[in-house]
Amino acid sequence: MVILVLVALLIIGGLAAGWSWYVAVLDSRARMQELGAKYEKRVVQTAGSADLAARSLGLPNPQPIATPATPAAPPPAVVPASPAADNSIGMVKAGENSVSLADLMRKDSVPEAAASITAIDGELPSELKSAVNDVMQTYWQAPTWQDKLTLVRDPDKTGPLMQDYYEVQKQSDPVSGRLEGSIRFRFNNVEVVSLSYSSSRVNGKVEVALLKDSSGKWKLDWDSYTGYSEMAWDQFKQTRPAESKLFRTFAGPGEYWNFEFAEESKYLSVHMLSPDGLVSLHGYCERESSLGREVASVLSRTSGKQPLVFRLAFPDKAESDHCVRILGLVAERWLMPP
Repeated sequence: MVILVLVALLIIGGLAAGWSWYVAVLDSRARMQELGAKYEKRVVQTAGSADLAARSLGLPNPQPIATPATPAAPPPAVVPASPAADNSIGMVKAGENSVSLADLMRKDSVPEAAASITAIDGELPSELKSAVNDVMQTYWQAPTWQDKLTLVRDPDKTGPLMQDYYEVQKQSDPVSGRLEGSIRFRFNNVEVVSLSYSSSRVNGKVEVALLKDSSGKWKLDWDSYTGYSEMAWDQFKQTRPAESKLFRTFAGPGEYWNFEFAEESKYLSVHMLSPDGLVSLHGYCERESSLGREVASVLSRTSGKQPLVFRLAFPDKAESDHCVRILGLVAERWLMPP
């Protein structure tokens, strides 16, 4: 009888301990989800703030445009700001610590294995200014993406991307304001002109890269201009695919670890914003991996957001809609080598 009583007491004690552990686990998970939701809400609310948006390195020795050309009114939902206005609604002033296309000219920002980049000194000739301005005016006036196709680089490759961007993702071209400067260089022996327009984007500008094709015509690098990604950011968060997707991001050092990536000592955290600054993600890779060391090195350039291209995917059975795996750093700027 005594033995039976002891066994019963042991069973009851085990059940009580198990139930306490289970309740503690549920409580811990609930706290993690609450923390994640609060943090994500705060990030989204501040994503478009001036603190993030007013960060820009600016053009090194920019060539000012004597008479800035105002982009013609593009299709609905893309309304360029007046060049005469110094403080247009939604526009921001340049700051000091973000990286842009202008960094193509900085030797210390280009890895040894990167494509060959050579500066072309001097002010843009008047005929060149006219040529690239005509391309952009024609582009902005085009009523459909099909009409824009003849003006973009590599139309056979870019056409399906444009159809996906405008018809599937339901995206629109970025809003461009005043033309603020230009640079000229050779990228893998291809001549490139980069025009910088004021904008409410995270880095305070919209950068337009035009490349000269084999026929001598100037073509818009549409992918870098729009910040094209393989999925709309909100759709990516809703569906949580575990397959790799390419994303153009504004990325900087992160300070958030949670869910599958709660181990701060193990994972490097990267805070990412969509090109329009309205959607955020937290990306993670192992600190001591070759990828982790590469990403950490790139992020160390500045405390601000940089235009980087990543391959991202959600973990299997993802516990949140904002913590993703970083599978690869594709490029250190949105413009890909010709």
